[in-house]
Amino acid sequence: RDTLELPGKSAPLAASTGALGLGVTGEYEGASFVVQGRVRYSYDQGFWDEWCLQFSNSNLGWVSEDDGELTLTQNRKTSITPIRFGKLKVGQSIVSGDSNYRVQESGTAVCLGGEGQLPFVVLPRETIDYKTLRAGVNRIATLELSDEGVKLFTGRKIKAAELNIIE
Repeated sequence: RDTLELPGKSAPLAASTGALGLGVTGEYEGASFVVQGRVRYSYDQGFWDEWCLQFSNSNLGWVSEDDGELTLTQNRKTSITPIRFGKLKVGQSIVSGDSNYRVQESGTAVCLGGEGQLPFVVLPRETIDYKTLRAGVNRIATLELSDEGVKLFTGRKIKAAELNIIE
């Protein structure tokens, strides 16, 4: 039987077991924030959540939560084209800003759904090709390829305590 699906509408997501949730507030490096949305993706190793943080300085941040590990990133401009993205292989180096990253992982994720206020329309079952990049122990970047081109998110691993969650 045919069903009608509305863009941006998905079944409710299973609750997260971490400290973040919709409406949670906190402070990171002097800027207060509120968690305004979440997107869940599945990939070969399971799933991860991307929490959208609206900071008091008007910036958006993303906290990736995967098996208890947290990474805080922000969207950055990139000159990487979809063709160059496709040629990047695990182990290759790439320079972005003042960091020399190495491609650690390459894969495809499937959007399972989203909730809250997000800066884009969530399309359940949409696939996103990604590359996870590392520079040193804590510096992390992610390249994502979508219909809009290549997006770059840079940041670092963090501990939950660094978010100074108020609840």
